[in-house]
Amino acid sequence: MTMTAAAAVPSNTGHHHHHHHHHHTATGLTVSGVLDEYLETLSAEVTVDVAKLRDLARHGIPAPVRGDVWCYLLGIAPADRSHELSRKRARAAAYEALCASTPTHHPVLKQVRGEVNRFLRRTPLFNRLVTPVVIPLAEALPGPLLSPANGGTSPGSESSGASDRFNLAGSSPPVGAGSGGVRRSVFVDQSPLDAATVHTAPPLYSGVDAVRAVFERVITAYLNSATQADYHPSWVALLAPFVYCIRDERDIYYCFEALMQQLETLDYEQPLPRRVSQFMALFRTTLPDLYTYFDDESADAKDWLAPMFQSLLARELPFESVLRLWDAYFAERHGIALHPYLCLALLHALKDNLEDLECSEILGVLRRLPFKPADIENLVYLAKNLRMDAERDSGVGLEFAHGASLDLDVFGVGGADDWVPSLQAAAGSYDQARGFALAMSR
Repeated sequence: MTMTAAAAVPSNTGHHHHHHHHHHTATGLTVSGVLDEYLETLSAEVTVDVAKLRDLARHGIPAPVRGDVWCYLLGIAPADRSHELSRKRARAAAYEALCASTPTHHPVLKQVRGEVNRFLRRTPLFNRLVTPVVIPLAEALPGPLLSPANGGTSPGSESSGASDRFNLAGSSPPVGAGSGGVRRSVFVDQSPLDAATVHTAPPLYSGVDAVRAVFERVITAYLNSATQADYHPSWVALLAPFVYCIRDERDIYYCFEALMQQLETLDYEQPLPRRVSQFMALFRTTLPDLYTYFDDESADAKDWLAPMFQSLLARELPFESVLRLWDAYFAERHGIALHPYLCLALLHALKDNLEDLECSEILGVLRRLPFKPADIENLVYLAKNLRMDAERDSGVGLEFAHGASLDLDVFGVGGADDWVPSLQAAAGSYDQARGFALAMSR
């Protein structure tokens, strides 16, 4: 039976409510167990079960398969694999043509370059893309890497017709410290070699210039294709997770395009100033003390909230936390509809800290949020609860895009009371590092 990605999705709203019973034990599965579940789902021969990927992704996606899974969640890779190669070729040709028709000296190039340089300076994790990857030789054998178990996104012979510059990745392993895990499960029975022999795979990119070139090509190609769009500096941060997680430049481009289209639809249906004022109204009702404090300190929403909305927190959160948050967003069909509530959840978790700061310090904390990847699941949980409360109290809530009421059945129980203190504790340890004397009950 063939199913499109879109058709595969609605079923998950009906059947995944059982997940909520083991909300906190979902991570109880061992890391390799979780990875094996993903690999098994990704290696389906006929139809990839996207609904299952969505269920799994809510609890985070392991680094080695994140790029492949995002391609399915964003509808870039079709769930029905029967025409996969021909679709890939057509998309490769389309991207190639788009790049060819983009002026090489695009007027925004200088801006993009400056923004990419700033981004790379403050995101040392990107060094991984230009560092040789050391893996045990037993795990570096050629072959199954290009098989469906790797989601099929490795640039291989199938990308015929595309120029070499898009195949920068060669056959080096996927990004992420744990990338050996993929290989271990693929080669477990096949390797007579001594696993201790190490092999150094070439880095994914030859150097920072090659990484920067991908940002430049993708952003200028997008501007060439979306003629009505105006470049915004937040685009670099919005593109970076795709560059980091996905190896094939064409897939990077199409995932970025899919996200940008969601954001544009949102902007069209709910212009930014309107979303900001709706959020501030909800902020005032749910956190009246903090709201008044922000008001007294003249912390203006356009200085902290508007950027959070424009970048989906890709600039404000630590990079690995962004990846984990986007796992949760892409797992829902209209995941970015949850974003305003997630911003509200952040304020809940930081409330005690923020109430002792002056305006410039408040903006400092909100521009460099302290949350680690492990905090994200709880923040998402709180955001869904806040959305439920808002919808119950007003009958509507913040109608950010059409997906606002999706998946509420998951969180029929429990408030956030039991874990917000631990998030506040996490934020508290950050404060001590910043030298704020805060007496917070541990």
